[in-house]
Amino acid sequence: MQKCKWTEQHKRMNNGVPRERMNYYTIVRNDCYFIARSTKGHEAMRAYKQHGKELISIEEFMGMSAAINYQLSAEQPDMKAILAKVFSGRPIMYMDPLLEAVKVLLTGYEGKSRELGTFAEIHPLRTTALLCRCMEEPSVLDLLGGLLHDVEEDLSPENMDPDRWKRLQDTLRTTRETIDIHHQWFLGERMALYRREPFQPYSVYLGNLLDAAPDNKPDLLHVKLADRLDNTLDTQLYLPNISNYNFYRFVFDLLFVPEFPGVKIDEYHFIPAAKQGVKLLSQLFKNTIFLSLIRQDNLEHLTPITHRLFNGLAVASIREAQWIALELFSSDIIDIKRQRELLLATMEYTHSGGVSAIRPFTDENLLDGTYIENFALVSSRERKEKLAELFLAKDQLTEIIIAFIATFSAFLNDPEFYIKGIGRKGIQPINEPKSSLDIPTEDE
Repeated sequence: MQKCKWTEQHKRMNNGVPRERMNYYTIVRNDCYFIARSTKGHEAMRAYKQHGKELISIEEFMGMSAAINYQLSAEQPDMKAILAKVFSGRPIMYMDPLLEAVKVLLTGYEGKSRELGTFAEIHPLRTTALLCRCMEEPSVLDLLGGLLHDVEEDLSPENMDPDRWKRLQDTLRTTRETIDIHHQWFLGERMALYRREPFQPYSVYLGNLLDAAPDNKPDLLHVKLADRLDNTLDTQLYLPNISNYNFYRFVFDLLFVPEFPGVKIDEYHFIPAAKQGVKLLSQLFKNTIFLSLIRQDNLEHLTPITHRLFNGLAVASIREAQWIALELFSSDIIDIKRQRELLLATMEYTHSGGVSAIRPFTDENLLDGTYIENFALVSSRERKEKLAELFLAKDQLTEIIIAFIATFSAFLNDPEFYIKGIGRKGIQPINEPKSSLDIPTEDE
């Protein structure tokens, strides 16, 4: 149970009584917060069990990242200590193969970093930690898949010296030898499916995973959803205090309170730089593709874990989009009248079916053609340039971000929802059947 985030008013009301002694709890239902109160928190706990909550908060994710990063920073990283952080204190399962898999990561990714500068090894370790967080008994293929899902795509003899390449191959072989012959074959099959070939359209790559998952391979979907979740949350390299603010309270006050002064944030906060913002927009876009394809194939409920990760990814995407929206309304678009105009314009667009289908570019609405004009570009360089330009167009960016929030909320609230025009062959405006676009760039 997550204690609620107290305002100064709450602190005054309770005369400075420590938070842990209070009986207020924040219960998260999909994308909304509400507060329950009871003598011992039992009513809140019942509500929590009934409605569920986000898989991991931004604060928890940052804490998990810091713990793993601290272990990786040691002069001689202790692989058992790293696994202990991945399992969050639970007993470590499949110790021998997992120790060898961590050794693969430390050997192969030595000296490499992610786009935002963190250790490259931290992504597969966190992906596996997220799986451990939502699975009581993950299989050896879930865990090895989480640790090794990017190895074949990221690591090659072209990007390391011959000696390290040989050590990497030796460690991979040892990893396989620690599991039985059947699981060795299954692991090789999984690693081939996790690999995205150069210039392979993203929807085609995902389609191959989705085709294989129902055939006794649910771990493929578990790992890929956890991978997407980690990539989405990874944009929070610098945690802004604005994450403590309630986006829905702001929207209500903006629309219904006549003298609402606007969102005021006294704490340190910032809108991400263009590079970080481009990465975040790309992750949100990829999430809409993946969730749409899963929903179309009726694989959301393949296992209880699939369903939980599906919802967790949608909630995390909402959280990231809310951060940007609040930043825009607190720093760049501060005119209250203009804020209301943008919210109402986006609401009209969503109610007209704008987030339910891919639309071609028109001069009638800033959001028409959003996917085609800003995301579905063949060239990675052109796409990044386009998204960087979008980050400077604050009105359009605001509408797109709010539309993203509505889209992921629709995934949570409507079991039949997906974006029409997103399919196995790419992204296609629904009234232009001869046009099809997709992103062939790497899935980071």
